[in-house]
Amino acid sequence: ALLLEPSRLQRIQYSEDFDNAYWTKGGSSVTSGFTSPNGTANAFKLVESNSSAVHYVKTPNITVSNSTNNTMSFFAKKGERNIAVRDGSSDSFVSIDLTNNLVLDSLGLSTSIELISSGWYKITVSYLSTSTICAFQLITLSPTYTSGSPWSSYQGDGTSGVYIFGAQLEEGSYATSYIKTVGTTQTRSADTASQTVPSGI
Repeated sequence: ALLLEPSRLQRIQYSEDFDNAYWTKGGSSVTSGFTSPNGTANAFKLVESNSSAVHYVKTPNITVSNSTNNTMSFFAKKGERNIAVRDGSSDSFVSIDLTNNLVLDSLGLSTSIELISSGWYKITVSYLSTSTICAFQLITLSPTYTSGSPWSSYQGDGTSGVYIFGAQLEEGSYATSYIKTVGTTQTRSADTASQTVPSGI
């Protein structure tokens, strides 16, 4: 079988470099050098601070089209914490239990979770935009979190967190394969295929 994908624009400018200033850290830090789903040491750990805060990283506001389908996707692996993904411009979110592969709760986002390898999951959330901006936000969850809003303060311990890799934001109702970016947006051309009938047939 052939996987033929449409053209898509990856709107996040630093898809892997969570230590870049492009990603705002709130009540958190990031540590590099962990093995990602592609087998290289380019994943990060999102580590909660030793304070009572919301512990997160997020992009700047990214321009999207209003009233269109958009999809956010990323890879995550359980450390000591579970994770939530949130559109900071609309407050839509999904909270995910990475131990049991479960959606804990959600607001306004359609979610799929796919096991990739070695405890890494690809998490995909799709939604209909209600504004012209999106802020892609990843949040560590309190160890006692079961439901409610992930945008809530809790006392961190300064060492616990969750592993993250490969953030993507694209227009469309589903996620396509990962598009790496380093400092700019990136468009992947549409895949095409053709068949030539053998001579004599």
